[in-house]
Amino acid sequence: MAARLHTPIQYSKPDGLVSFDVPTSLYRSNINHEHDQPGHLHLKDPRIAELVNLPEFAGPESRYCPARVYEYVPDEKGQQKLQI
Repeated sequence: MAARLHTPIQYSKPDGLVSFDVPTSLYRSNINHEHDQPGHLHLKDPRIAELVNLPEFAGPESRYCPARVYEYVPDEKGQQKLQI
């Protein structure tokens, strides 16, 4: 369904008891990898992310990985671009 038909979920801030910020969550999950290791998620056609997924579905790529490896950031023209 199109994102425009829905209200974004407003999550509460991490409380440190039940929910945690990203660095704490990653630390507690005992993830062990090299920081320069290649990404494990790949997009078949990266253009789809910015041309279709971002405007139509609010960029689900930014939620694929809990470590926030895939995120939308503004480019030099202020346009949102997927950064991996």
